[in-house]
Amino acid sequence: MEELIAEEEKAENAEEEDKTPEVKESPQPKRPVEKSGAYEIFNSTEYSAKVLNVTERPVFAYFTAPWCGPCRLALPTVKKVVKEFADRDVEFVEVSTTQNPDVAESVGVHVIPIVLFYWKGIVKETVIGMVPQKVLANRMNRFLLKLGDPGFEELAPTKEKLGLTDL
Repeated sequence: MEELIAEEEKAENAEEEDKTPEVKESPQPKRPVEKSGAYEIFNSTEYSAKVLNVTERPVFAYFTAPWCGPCRLALPTVKKVVKEFADRDVEFVEVSTTQNPDVAESVGVHVIPIVLFYWKGIVKETVIGMVPQKVLANRMNRFLLKLGDPGFEELAPTKEKLGLTDL
């Protein structure tokens, strides 16, 4: 009888050992962001990796903030331009200056909304404020055309990747 009780106690102890508390992981933010459709940057390390250290394609960096009225009004325009150029070899990122003030400060962003067009980690074009979709799309095209211009020999190989062969 004592052996039977000892076996039952062993079985109960084994069940208790198997009941390790579940560790719930914190939910990861969704990417791409529903806001503009661009990849949301969460810290300066990510900004360096996705913008400053990118050498093989141009980068469209949209700086915004949730409390900014003009940013909210510009959002549909930015969203349409991101969608319009989605088939091009362009990296689209969105940076909240509220969540990432260090990133905004490090690149000299003092006014929002603002779009910075990067090539090889250097700002080549800037669009400040809320502008019509046609203006933002034209600036994007102008930027991409500059990259495909024969005067920029080191950039010429990206012309086909950017979808500029038909222009």
